[in-house]
Amino acid sequence: MVAMKLRLSLLQEVVGHVKRQHAVLISANSMSNLFHTRLVSLAASNTKPSEATCKSQKLMLELGLIAPSSPGCFHYLPSTVRSLTKLNQLIDKAMVAVNAQKIEVPILSSGELWKTSGRWMDMGAELFRLKDRHEADYCLGATHEEAVTKLVASQGVGSYKSLPLRLYQITKKFRDERKARYGLLRGKEFYMKDMYTFDASEEAARETYEAVCEAYACLLRQIQVDYVKGNLQGFYCNIYSVIFIAANQFEDCLHLSRGEN
Repeated sequence: MVAMKLRLSLLQEVVGHVKRQHAVLISANSMSNLFHTRLVSLAASNTKPSEATCKSQKLMLELGLIAPSSPGCFHYLPSTVRSLTKLNQLIDKAMVAVNAQKIEVPILSSGELWKTSGRWMDMGAELFRLKDRHEADYCLGATHEEAVTKLVASQGVGSYKSLPLRLYQITKKFRDERKARYGLLRGKEFYMKDMYTFDASEEAARETYEAVCEAYACLLRQIQVDYVKGNLQGFYCNIYSVIFIAANQFEDCLHLSRGEN
């Protein structure tokens, strides 16, 4: 019986090894067949040296991860799409841990909704505005606070026992940057993860904030990204700054203190 179990165990190990090797071969074959741009120098690409303003953008272009479409807009090629899919899965897992629910919102937003909030004019030239055939105002979503707030208000949340309500979405945002640069870091079209929470009290809102901050911290540690959590002006307002040396080009200056504060 012991020998039979041992042989069975060994057989399972061999089968497992074969499966793993087969998976590696399939993976390698799939990677070799992926559509990507040719590995070319920046000088041989369609991007002018002056347009590639940071090291990360140059590397992504040269390695065929992205391809320029128009100023501030890029094609995401298969390897990049795969990475984004995996990252979204990690984000989803982190959000489920804090009882958040994922939604999708329209990219096209009603101009009347933005006018009601006052941000139709406040956003200035960065907001992409357009009209439909009936001359109604619309904009390409630069952010979606208005849309989600209207959604929750129209549907209601039942009683206070239904709170907190935590909703998030990962969609493309659009901003008409005066000077698009830094590749995916400062483009006219980009992906953003946003979260909107509705709580029964200020104390509950604080608890939500702390829980979500911890979820973000766990996620950043999981993907092994060096970051600094800084304070902004306002009530419970923080910014997570990624220490990204490879970019070698920055718009802001980040001052770090070695002291406890």
